[in-house]
Amino acid sequence: MQTISIQAYGVVATVYECDAGEGLSVHRHEVPHGHAVVRGRTQVTIGSDPPFEMMRESGNRELPADVDHAITAMENGTVFINIITASSNGGTAMAGRNGGVMLHDGTIVDAA
Repeated sequence: MQTISIQAYGVVATVYECDAGEGLSVHRHEVPHGHAVVRGRTQVTIGSDPPFEMMRESGNRELPADVDHAITAMENGTVFINIITASSNGGTAMAGRNGGVMLHDGTIVDAA
């Protein structure tokens, strides 16, 4: 998995390029964030709801705050973007490291 993150004006936009089976393991954020697929398909799981598929034609989906979720590429060369803002309680948005993500217990998992 390869990533690039841009942070400006309290917003972090991270673009992920993944092969099938790669993605972001179960995690949560204190604020909601947007998810959109640029190329390929992803499987998104939110809480205990059944997973669903997203593709470019699906548009943007907001993933809720404080709910476990995971995003997995369903085919090689999948590109998706996540957009998250700083929290409303004064926290700051943080970019992942090399596709890493912070789990709800504070552990940072690198995808490398």
